[in-house]
Amino acid sequence: MIYQIISWIGFGLAAIFLLIAIILFFSFDIISLHGEVSGKTAAKQMKEIREQNRKEANRRRVPIKNEYPVKEEAVSRTIPAAEDEKTTVLEDETILLEEGTVLLSNEEQNISENDGLILLEDVMEIHTNETI
Repeated sequence: MIYQIISWIGFGLAAIFLLIAIILFFSFDIISLHGEVSGKTAAKQMKEIREQNRKEANRRRVPIKNEYPVKEEAVSRTIPAAEDEKTTVLEDETILLEEGTVLLSNEEQNISENDGLILLEDVMEIHTNETI
């Protein structure tokens, strides 16, 4: 008799847990999670994109008519006068004669060896394979 009561209680708990499991299965949307983890959802999306691209490629492209008239005018280019000698306007055919830094002023700069530079510390590093 005791075994029969224990079995009825066990079957009742099993039925309750089965209902809870079914409710949680649908509330957590386990089917879509399985599709995400296995990659089936991504495969479906790629297939849909490919089909959509095929449909768009098969469509005949019709040029859109412009409803507004287009005015064709000759455009003249005005170059501002160079007021500053350091600023010039380069034309399309300008070729650099040499590469490097160009001084914009015509003043010569005399730089001596010790022009405001002071050696504070002389550091020498020697790299060897010797283990100490």
